[in-house]
Amino acid sequence: MFFFNDRFEELSLDSILRNTQQPYLLINFCDSQCKSCMQGIAAHSKDQKLNSSKLIRPVWIFFGNNQKDWLKVIEQYHLPKANCFLAKNRREIIKNFNLKYNWDKELPYYFIFNDEGRCINSRAKPFTEFDVKELPKEHIRSNSLGAPPPPPPPPHG
Repeated sequence: MFFFNDRFEELSLDSILRNTQQPYLLINFCDSQCKSCMQGIAAHSKDQKLNSSKLIRPVWIFFGNNQKDWLKVIEQYHLPKANCFLAKNRREIIKNFNLKYNWDKELPYYFIFNDEGRCINSRAKPFTEFDVKELPKEHIRSNSLGAPPPPPPPPHG
C-alpha cells in the first residue's frame, strides 16, 4: 500500500508510522467528492486542537482525488501538509483494510494506530469528537509525555 505526500513521494503506512513523533496516529480515510468527508474536514479546520497534540497525530488519506484537487483541499482547509496523503491504489488499500480490520469502505472512516503499527481502534471517532483521554495509557511512550521519571535514590546503608 502506498501513499503520496505533498511532494508526491511514495510512502508506505509503515513509513508514516515510523516518522510520527506522537505515540498514536488517527487516520481519516476521506475523499473530496464525499460531502460528509468535507463537512468533517471543515469542522476540523475550525477547531484544530489535534494538530498540536503530543499524543496523537491526525492524518488524512484521500481517495479518488487528482493531485490538483487534493492540494486545493489541503490549502482551503489549512490542513498540515505533512499529515495529508493521497492514496495511490484505492482498491488495494480498501481490500487490505477490509481483510485486516473489517472496514466496509464507508467514508469518512477513522482508525487509530499505535507507534508499534498495531490498529487499536478500527471504528474511531471523527477528529472533532475525539478525546485523547480515550487512548489506552499502557501504550504511551514516556518520551511522548516528556522525560521519563528519575530513578529512585540508592538505598542508604
